[in-house]
Amino acid sequence: MNAIQTTFHSITFKVLGIGFLTLLMLIPLAQVQGLIGERNGLRENAVSQIASSWGVRSVLGILPGRVTFVFDKQGVVRHRFESNVRFGKHVDEALQIVKTLG
Repeated sequence: MNAIQTTFHSITFKVLGIGFLTLLMLIPLAQVQGLIGERNGLRENAVSQIASSWGVRSVLGILPGRVTFVFDKQGVVRHRFESNVRFGKHVDEALQIVKTLG
């Protein structure tokens, strides 16, 4: 083999080696993405179950409703505010109730 062929084979080997290593790195990445997707699905199911047990309705059947609960020191719900558009009102009402509870 002459010098050009040797250089070409060396470069080809390096390119193939890099390509193979890239593929090996993508396999765990695909597995991690699969686990993340599975975990997100489990989280969404848990949030949905908890929300429905507290009477929180979903918006358009897909988005979780936005409800703020205020509990007293004994763990009794003293106030429930539901609004999917007035986000600041959640805080205002909750603070007002907490101040009255002392």
